[in-house]
Amino acid sequence: MRLIRALDPIVQIRGCELYHAPFDIRLPQPEPAPEVGGDRGTSINDDNVTTVVQPDIVVVCDKSILDDAGCSGAPERWWNWRRCSPDSSAGAGT
Repeated sequence: MRLIRALDPIVQIRGCELYHAPFDIRLPQPEPAPEVGGDRGTSINDDNVTTVVQPDIVVVCDKSILDDAGCSGAPERWWNWRRCSPDSSAGAGT
């Protein structure tokens, strides 16, 4: 929680939103990349979602992809943190 409190003012200044788990980022099946400067759309069809991730902390700057269920597609610019601790890395490398 200290990290979230420390980051929040920085995130707010940049006009972004900070979320913490549980917060879903729904990822659809890969599609052809839009042309540079092309419209990414504002949401994805949940029927095409193949993966859902829940990062510990995520900062989303493109608010057009936020919806009631979380984040609809991967943000163009985003920060993602995964907390690493002895408990969360148990079994790593075995």
